Amino acid sequence: MVLDQVMGNATVTTMAARPPLALVSRRSRRKTAVGSRDAVRTAIALLSYAFLHDNAATLPGTLGYGWTRLIALPAEVRFIEVVVIVGLALSVVMARRSVMTVSLLGGCLLFVGLSILSYLNHPVTGPIDFGRLVYMYLLPIVVFVIARELRWDPAGVRTVVRFVLGWVLISAAASWLQYLYLGYPAGDDITGLNPDAHVNVSLLLIGSLLLLADGLFLRQWFRILPAIGLAATAVLPSELKILFISPLLVAMVLWYYSGGSLWRHARMMFKRAVVVVPLLAAIVSVGFIAFNRIDILSSNRVPALIDRALNDPLNFGTVIAYRNAVTILTQGPRNFLLGLGPYAYSNPISMGQSREDGALGRFTRSDLASSAGESGEDARITLATSLALEFGVPAFMMLGCLYLFVLIETHLAAVRSRDGTVRRYAAVAVPGVMILLAAGTLGLFGSLSALALSWPVMILAGATCRLEARNRVLAKRHRQQRRRRPGQSAQGGV
Repeated sequence: MVLDQVMGNATVTTMAARPPLALVSRRSRRKTAVGSRDAVRTAIALLSYAFLHDNAATLPGTLGYGWTRLIALPAEVRFIEVVVIVGLALSVVMARRSVMTVSLLGGCLLFVGLSILSYLNHPVTGPIDFGRLVYMYLLPIVVFVIARELRWDPAGVRTVVRFVLGWVLISAAASWLQYLYLGYPAGDDITGLNPDAHVNVSLLLIGSLLLLADGLFLRQWFRILPAIGLAATAVLPSELKILFISPLLVAMVLWYYSGGSLWRHARMMFKRAVVVVPLLAAIVSVGFIAFNRIDILSSNRVPALIDRALNDPLNFGTVIAYRNAVTILTQGPRNFLLGLGPYAYSNPISMGQSREDGALGRFTRSDLASSAGESGEDARITLATSLALEFGVPAFMMLGCLYLFVLIETHLAAVRSRDGTVRRYAAVAVPGVMILLAAGTLGLFGSLSALALSWPVMILAGATCRLEARNRVLAKRHRQQRRRRPGQSAQGGV
């Protein structure tokens, strides 16, 4: 009965999870309040920059390029970004260092060391361009560390979530304006206020999951309707790879709402299946109908894609990318351990500059560039294969372990926490990290290199992990105090 209340009602959860306020001194409470305000300001400043930076980087070939860009930012702004990110990371780490942060920073240093060995083995570009590529891969982890070490309270996290939802809703309105009023076809031209369709569809899905989690955990059922609306809007950019895994993402939020563990909360999960299963069916059905009615071109291609997957699966571009990667990496121990060298194959930076006739575009392999009329499933390179081939398998495994570590810690917060705010937002942060990993596994763009996507996900994951760590410390202090004064509760009651 108590567990049912703890898992079901957000208000009861928060009160039941936290020890008495007397355990926290007045000075500590004041320090936490000030720290939370600083955390909110820092997070909103970082997110504002991420959204505006990626908005300024809208692909020139899209139909809305002329009016969806809110501001033009010079390329030199990235140097200021590096200084700010490194300064923030150093300041929060010097103030306090958790075991999680030390582990992540140690992994980052190991990845940098392996990357330097790969660069020295085959230096193709200058050290600045090499550092830029390493920075791109590690930046989301550093943002997570910054968010993890800031002083958060639940109200501060809710403020940041509302800010992200505001941007997502504005982008959704811009997407419908592009589709209904301006007549843009469903597909790559529906970018909203984001740089491309990949980021747009991922952000729309994350906004949908945030509203869905609020509706379920807070029992504010009216929020589920706009969640379904954002899920239907995600059909407009027509990014099939992300759309195909979207039912799994919705199912994960519903799983965490039901308890997140058959071993720990089997009874509750069976009780809530009455709500969860019909809701999942309704959301998937609405998405399927919207996909068939709106994205007619892609929906007509689905039967051919299914037939191709059954009869000729080895001819998909993603499968070819991994087959090529295995072939090259197994040609010798040097390729396996150190790769071909940064920029010796293709990566998001060089491939992106090839579209804009940038200086680094010359390092893109012509056989990997997309030809006119080529579909996304025919792309012969992914972020994962690019990383493994350029830096080697050890560096690839090291970076993969860093992101898996973030995913596991956020998952544990969603499952074990008794704080309603932590469980609600961790239930969205886990699918968000999975979107990053899936986008990097299945494609080259719209993953770690997209600030507007990776920064909100990592800030949300870091904030929830920080809140859960704080709750564990207070709960441990509460247990220690009760052991020191065994008769306190009974005397207080009398």
